[in-house]
Amino acid sequence: MGREGQTNRGSFKKGHLVTEETRRRMAKSHLGKKRKPFSEECRINMSRAKKGKKPNNYGKKQSMETRLKKSKYMKCIKNNPNWKDGKSHLKKTIRNQIMLTFDYKLWREEVFKRDNWTCQKCGLRGKRLEAHHIKSWDKFPKLRFYINNGLTLCKRCHIKEHVEKEEQK
Repeated sequence: MGREGQTNRGSFKKGHLVTEETRRRMAKSHLGKKRKPFSEECRINMSRAKKGKKPNNYGKKQSMETRLKKSKYMKCIKNNPNWKDGKSHLKKTIRNQIMLTFDYKLWREEVFKRDNWTCQKCGLRGKRLEAHHIKSWDKFPKLRFYINNGLTLCKRCHIKEHVEKEEQK
C-alpha cells in the first residue's frame, strides 16, 4: 500500500513523491512561461555563494563503462556539441581525431600506469607527462595502440626526444 509516483527531483518539496497526474499538470502550467532574468545584485550574490566551492564531481573518476558510453555517444557526429549542421568550425587533422578516441585515451592511460606515472628519461613523477610512441605514429599505424610501443615522458624530455630524432636524419 505504498504511495505511487516518482520522487520529485526538483526544488518543490525535494524527495516527496509526486503522481504522474501532478507531474503532467505542473508541466502544463509551465508551458510557454519564461523566468525573468536575474538582477545584477542577485547575480553578484550567486557568484559570491559559489566562490571557493568545488564542483560536485571534483576528484571523482568516471568508471570505464561510463567513459565508453560517452565515447560512443560522441562518435555520433550529430550528438557532438561542436556540430554545426555539417559545417565544423574546427578543422581537425585525422591524427587529432584519432587522439580524441576512447582507444587512444585508454592506450595513453595504460602506458602511464605501466610506467608508474614517471618520466622514463629524467624520473620526474606525475607532472606534465606525455605518452610517446617509440615506433613512429605515421610509419607504423598498426602499432599505434600497442602498449609496448608507448613510453611515458615529461614534456621537456618528449621535445628533446623528437629533436634528437630530427638531428639523426
